Amino acid sequence: MEAFDRWLQTGVDGTFEFIVPEAWVGSTILNIHADEVLDFPDCGMVGYYGHGGFTTWREDASFEMGGNGATGLEIRLPATPEELCRGKTMVAGTVLGPDGEPIEGFGIGLIESEPRGFWPWEWGKTGPDGTFEIRLLAGQASSFIVAIYGDEEEIGTLCNQLGFYGPSGFTALGDGATPVEVGGTEATGIEIRLPASTDKLLPERVGGYWCGG
Repeated sequence: MEAFDRWLQTGVDGTFEFIVPEAWVGSTILNIHADEVLDFPDCGMVGYYGHGGFTTWREDASFEMGGNGATGLEIRLPATPEELCRGKTMVAGTVLGPDGEPIEGFGIGLIESEPRGFWPWEWGKTGPDGTFEIRLLAGQASSFIVAIYGDEEEIGTLCNQLGFYGPSGFTALGDGATPVEVGGTEATGIEIRLPASTDKLLPERVGGYWCGG
């Protein structure tokens, strides 16, 4: 479970308890994760707590809290965690280097394309064979651009953003990225081909931030 930028696991009886920060007022979003599901170790988030209980739609997830927080919340999953993980839409592909070699340990981010987002909705990471799989909730955007991030220590920063999936497998510019349509179907077979090594692709500046070089 995640809320207030904090994480916890439910107890053996299914209960959970967050301490609300003193400065927190108004609404919050409670995210439900199934990372410990045996068959899906990278399942990630399966839904939210909404007005009627469990929901996969983010716009239904926010709820208001009173001065004493919120107690007695009951979340009834509509299926087992395994079934919820299996039902998520999958975006999958491969990252290859300049010579066609698989690239391991690079970050993959899915950024909403309409309207264009700034920060990825979901993350993945390439394995030893260069492949990645990212599973999406129902109710998330149906059109994404795929961003790739270098294998630096801070994998999810703009300073490590190499570029995007494009018409020829790669583009350094977001305007040239190829949108990936998912909807209710899987988007697989994405192949990102890096035209050069990481040190040549990383920019020296990103916006107003100095990234080295």
